[in-house]
Amino acid sequence: MPAEPLLGITGLSKTFQGRCVLANLSLHLDRGCILGVVGPSGSGKTTLARCLARFEKPDSGSIRIEGSELHSLPRHTVQLILQQ
Repeated sequence: MPAEPLLGITGLSKTFQGRCVLANLSLHLDRGCILGVVGPSGSGKTTLARCLARFEKPDSGSIRIEGSELHSLPRHTVQLILQQ
């Protein structure tokens, strides 16, 4: 049986003032792998990071870390580091 991914996101969506920023985003990241998120301004990169760090609550979907729902883990489990 394959191991749980380090990070698993399924069906993540977030809307601000009627504007869809994340729409049904799904991805998984295995332990030891690196993921780069790239895209133009306004494509949802920061919103994704803010959802992972629990600064924003997604409208729908789930975020799992090592098989556990993010909301059940301590708040400091994922931290956001800004590039500035």
